[in-house]
Amino acid sequence: MYFRIKVSGEPQPTVTWYHDGEPVRADYAREIESDGSLTIPSTELKHSGVYKAVAVNIHGSEEREIKLMVNEETGASTAVAV
Repeated sequence: MYFRIKVSGEPQPTVTWYHDGEPVRADYAREIESDGSLTIPSTELKHSGVYKAVAVNIHGSEEREIKLMVNEETGASTAVAV
């Protein structure tokens, strides 16, 4: 699953991802790209939930949420904007 976001501003905003309210850390299962996008190469049931991207710079912040649903039986994933 790939959550691509486009952020712009001066200075360039920093992006922080949250999964069900907890900060996302890059690890073996999740990668945070240099442009702020989030990649989950192989989704598992534990990845289901609400993801929120928060972009912040000195002028303010903006956030977007998306719900990821992973099928327990097939492992197939679906993302829906919240």
